[in-house]
Amino acid sequence: MSVLLVMLVAGCKKKAPVTAAQPPPPPSNAPVIAQFTAEPSSIERGQSATLRWSVSDSTSVTIEPGLGPVQSNGSRQVFPSNTTSYQLSATGPGGNASASATVNVNVPTAPVAAPPKDTTPLSHRMETEVTDAYFDYDSSDIREDARSALTRDSDSLKAILRDFPGNSIVVEGHCDERGSGEYNLGLADRRATAAKEFLMQLGIPADRLKTISYGKERPQCSDSNEACWQKNRRAHFGRVSLCLLSFLLLPPFATGASREIVELQRDIATLQDQIRTLSSGTNEKLTAVTVLLQQTLESANNTNKAVAVLESRLNDRLEKQSAGVGQTNAVLGAKVDQMSNDFTSVRNALSDMVARMGKLEQKLVDLDNTIRTIQAPPTAPAAGAPGAGGGAVIPAEPLFESGVRDMSSGKADMAIKDFNDYLQLYGDTAKAADAQYYIGQIHYDKGDYPNALKDFDTVLERYTSSTNDSKAPEALLMKGRTLVKMDRRTDGAKEFRSLIGRFPHHNLAKTACSELKALGLSCTVAAAPGRKKKAGA
Repeated sequence: MSVLLVMLVAGCKKKAPVTAAQPPPPPSNAPVIAQFTAEPSSIERGQSATLRWSVSDSTSVTIEPGLGPVQSNGSRQVFPSNTTSYQLSATGPGGNASASATVNVNVPTAPVAAPPKDTTPLSHRMETEVTDAYFDYDSSDIREDARSALTRDSDSLKAILRDFPGNSIVVEGHCDERGSGEYNLGLADRRATAAKEFLMQLGIPADRLKTISYGKERPQCSDSNEACWQKNRRAHFGRVSLCLLSFLLLPPFATGASREIVELQRDIATLQDQIRTLSSGTNEKLTAVTVLLQQTLESANNTNKAVAVLESRLNDRLEKQSAGVGQTNAVLGAKVDQMSNDFTSVRNALSDMVARMGKLEQKLVDLDNTIRTIQAPPTAPAAGAPGAGGGAVIPAEPLFESGVRDMSSGKADMAIKDFNDYLQLYGDTAKAADAQYYIGQIHYDKGDYPNALKDFDTVLERYTSSTNDSKAPEALLMKGRTLVKMDRRTDGAKEFRSLIGRFPHHNLAKTACSELKALGLSCTVAAAPGRKKKAGA
């Protein structure tokens, strides 16, 4: 009975389900190379061929020799020097595949000419052998590290100029972003000139060195911190071909050297000799004038010392006479008057000497401007200038900056032309007043006071309004100075007083007040609010 129960219990247990066998995964496909070609398949040495390929079902593709791992689809330009068979290998989950493409290179059978002399390009030598000279903030003085850099550069530049006799070195002046564009153009010009003069002292020929000012327009670093600003305050060295002028003078479509071209080149050479001769004579005269100016300055210094001694003696005698007993006031007054007259005579003589020194200095500046004008090469007309080719117009900003550069480098006539062109094309822009003012400044510096007066009047009448009078204080000041130069002292004083009345807190109000005092007139100016001086970089 118990055995039967055990059998019944065992028969009631649930049977476990039978698991069906999983089918095997389908086999992976091997990589398929749909395309691997070389186009063209035959080239000359020095030419190129293009490899094109297209592969599917791959995890990696390599092309040898030379290319290595590449994308599954693509193309690549190759420059084999000899016949080369390129092998493409593709790997995927289902296996490997390969293909080849051959580029046949035709090697010329003619004898190969001897290779040219191995000469490092000039641009590479300038970049690797010549370093920049750096300057302090708002300064063009050659500091100690700049002296060391320029001394090293002089040896490299001498070798470069010897190896490349058809080129000159351009000394570029640069500033950091602080300060106005006009001020930084002048500061950068002084930095380039200082570096050039230092190199000339080390034996670099002056006629192989040129200077150019970029101001803050070509920064080496764009961050606003001292480390970046220091990199931008520099003198950088570039190159320019001496053949550029002759190239520009050739007819644009000439195919050979005709007799007219030869004669023109000969005339150019003659003109260059005449310019060098004139420059040499002018330099001698400039040296003589400089020596004379130095002698005059020494004489003025001696006169100042004599005046100081005279004042000291006068004070001593006055003290002794005041302390003396028994001398009458009449005798003392007579002696004081006599000594005062002597002192006035000395003062007048000193004033006359200072006036002569000023005239001599003005002549020196005029002579220097003449030299710059003679030595400056003619400027090629811009491709986009009005009237050139299709009549394209020069953009406003480059045209204005060109006038500023010409003015700062002493090219007065070119600057006037640039500013006049700017006024004709962009007379309604914000900088039109600046352009008109600079024309007046140039006329004033040249001594052309009638035209300068018209220019400053134009600034005040045409470009000054209740909403825009930024140039009015400068125009009023220069108009007053121009009238004084024309012996119209009363009219000049009116302009100075007008400046003070209209702009009592402008920094030029004090200058106008000084001009009135120089004319022997009284003047008071309201204290201007404190303002931090903004220097150039």
